[in-house]
Amino acid sequence: VPDYRKAHDEVWPELVALYKRCGIVEVSCLLSGNHLAVFFETDPEVFPAKRTELENDPVEQKWQAWMKTFDLPGCTTSVFEEVYRQSDH
Repeated sequence: VPDYRKAHDEVWPELVALYKRCGIVEVSCLLSGNHLAVFFETDPEVFPAKRTELENDPVEQKWQAWMKTFDLPGCTTSVFEEVYRQSDH
C-alpha cells in the first residue's frame, strides 16, 4: 500500500493530458486498508466517443500494467452505476 500511494505522488503528466483529452474531468482514488475505489467523472459529450482511444493508448496501457503490479490476490474490478449524487456544481 505505501508503494501504491507513492506511485500516485507523481502521476505522469502525459497520463493526465490523455485523460483530459478523452473527457475524464476528475479522478479520485480512495483507499481503505487494502480496499481501493477509483472514481472517474467524465464529460458525457466527449468520453463515450473517446473511451476506445483511451483504452488503446500506450500511455494508459503502460500505467494500468504498472498499477496491476500493486494488485492484491483475489481483487477484482467492478463497474458501478451511479444512482445518486449530491453536487454543488
